[in-house]
Amino acid sequence: MKPRLGYDHGKYNETSPKLPSKLKPGAYFEAFTLYCPNCGFKVGPFMDLSAVISAWHRTNMPNDDLYAQLWTEQYERQMQEREVNAADTINED
Repeated sequence: MKPRLGYDHGKYNETSPKLPSKLKPGAYFEAFTLYCPNCGFKVGPFMDLSAVISAWHRTNMPNDDLYAQLWTEQYERQMQEREVNAADTINED
């Protein structure tokens, strides 16, 4: 399955995605992510399209134990964050 591109842009504020470089509130930003539509694994956000493509490539290298371990750790962290966000949403209702 091919990854899907996520894109966000606008004026930076407290609801904007957490970016690798700090921006002043009100500054214009672009954020790119790549994600798997099957399992939800994602890389990013990055402020440059080539950076997100490079990160996707690194995390999906076949037969590389280090990258497989890093992928697993990042995937588990993302799933935990998803559960916390879902619980917060339920508690707000």
